[in-house]
Amino acid sequence: MIILKPLHISNHAKERYAERNMHATKLEVPMFVDKYDTKIQDDIFKMVEYGELIYTGNNPAQEHRKQNSIVNIYLCTNWMVLVDAENNTVITLFEKDRCVQDMFDEFFSARDEFEEISQKITDENKVLQQLITQNDEQIKEANDRVRRLQQDNKRLKDQITTNFNRRKSVKIKMTNLFDKIIRNY
Repeated sequence: MIILKPLHISNHAKERYAERNMHATKLEVPMFVDKYDTKIQDDIFKMVEYGELIYTGNNPAQEHRKQNSIVNIYLCTNWMVLVDAENNTVITLFEKDRCVQDMFDEFFSARDEFEEISQKITDENKVLQQLITQNDEQIKEANDRVRRLQQDNKRLKDQITTNFNRRKSVKIKMTNLFDKIIRNY
């Protein structure tokens, strides 16, 4: 996995590692963190580096808070590592026990289904987008045809006006000639 921002490790995560992986008692935790700080950091870095990103979203542990941070959750063997996505800091880690294995199986099944559906939707959307493009082309052609018909109608109406004016002109000429004839008698 490629980490773009430097990864930071919270003191809480170091303490949880000492407690849960090194089996330190509550009283021993601070001493373990001080004594094995480099090893703890290296191990946690490796968990993230070699772990699989299995979830990105609201922090499930903060559901009750108004400001719920976005986390990336990595799974490395039986360890889950929660990383604050904004500042790229390991928040905590815990071992995945057998009790939640069924939930993980369901989660991975749902994730596989999501990816399958996403691919189908992506494929379907490509076809739909092609249809939209075809429709847009037909609309453009229809608009061009309407524009040409409107231009033809304008030309025809202009011709009707010209014809009317020619007729009117000849009628005026006839009236003037008849007036002349009548005046000559």
